[in-house]
Amino acid sequence: MEILFKSRIFKFFVTSVLLISLILVVVFGQIKVRQNSAKLQAELANMEADRKSATDNTYEQKKEAAEGVSLPSSAEKTYTYKGAGSIGQLNITRWKDKKWLALGDNITAKNSYQSRVKLSCSMANVTTDADAGRLMGDAANNINSDKLKDIDIVTVFAGTSDYSLNTPLGTIGDNENSNTFYGSVHKTIKKILDSKEDVTIVFFTPLKRGAYKNYPVYPGANSAGVKLEDYVQAIKDVCKSYNILVLDLFNNSGINENNIKNYTIDNLHLNEAGSQRIIKQISDYFKTIK
Repeated sequence: MEILFKSRIFKFFVTSVLLISLILVVVFGQIKVRQNSAKLQAELANMEADRKSATDNTYEQKKEAAEGVSLPSSAEKTYTYKGAGSIGQLNITRWKDKKWLALGDNITAKNSYQSRVKLSCSMANVTTDADAGRLMGDAANNINSDKLKDIDIVTVFAGTSDYSLNTPLGTIGDNENSNTFYGSVHKTIKKILDSKEDVTIVFFTPLKRGAYKNYPVYPGANSAGVKLEDYVQAIKDVCKSYNILVLDLFNNSGINENNIKNYTIDNLHLNEAGSQRIIKQISDYFKTIK
């Protein structure tokens, strides 16, 4: 009888232990499930937030693209010209002891005007950076902040080689990376301003020209369908947008298709009479820059 009683107590004890263990397993299992569930929900929430953010960004990109505006990866640089941008009364000492850098193509490379303009304006010195056949897009290739550190005025006399070599004209909206003449003028200006914002910049438009070798003949268009005066207008358009001065030698030099032989040695490069003509114009113009 006693053995039977002990046996029942033992079974009750074992059953109780098993029941308690089962209850603990269930309770802790539910807690674990809740924890995993909460963790999963948090991960799902993060994934949904990332998905929404990506969707929103894609939508904005598509919207900007539809409106013709790209989303810049970084802020674009703002170019501010701080050099002289207006003409006033004659001032013969305006450039006394100042330093000049002359950029250009054939006529500048031959020193057709620089040394005598320097003397006329009492400048300290003039440095020439020019090559025959140089295009507008290459005019400022050698420019950097060190080379402009002590320079007071930079002139750019280019464009006739672009007419000769059929550079596409483009439009005023072209940027400096465009393979067009408008883009090349932007490129030249921005390269100078990158190096020195407060240097005075003056562009000289190309002179009129006659038959030279096998190149296009003014007033006809070149193989790109562009006339010389179109390049002249592009220079004026782009410079105006920066408030940069332009000396219009194309229209105001007095050299034209009717008298070209009187002022050039080969219908393109200036003789002494042609040089004297533009030396006076450039010198007088310099002396009126405010």
